Amino acid sequence: MPGLDWQESMSVGVKEIDDQHKQLLDAISTLNDAIINKSVDKVLFSIFDRLFDYMEVHFATEEKYFDKFAYEDSETHKAAHRFFGNRVTEMHQKIDRDIHELSLELVAFLEFWLVGHVMVMDKKYMDCFHKHGLK
Repeated sequence: MPGLDWQESMSVGVKEIDDQHKQLLDAISTLNDAIINKSVDKVLFSIFDRLFDYMEVHFATEEKYFDKFAYEDSETHKAAHRFFGNRVTEMHQKIDRDIHELSLELVAFLEFWLVGHVMVMDKKYMDCFHKHGLK
């Protein structure tokens, strides 16, 4: 997805969460650019650092609101977060192997996550969050 930019259709209508999603999008774009420019070795470690920071902050943010607002699909969503964390950790453990292959695997997973989780699953909590005044 070269040239991947934030689109309003990606928004969940909560600035704090949208800003966090933009950080993920930026990490994907940076990794994509590095793959195209054959400079993955210069960015892969920092991409993983950014992903671990993203998981810590973003998942805690969403889950705080799930609990606060008694979001009905909370457990399914939290399980998806654990899946993401486990998958990124597994890939990080392969960092001493072929980093080009790893970078392709990682960017494919992140793009899958962006479409399937951020743009589909996260949209499901919008009504709940908005009903409780979160914008």
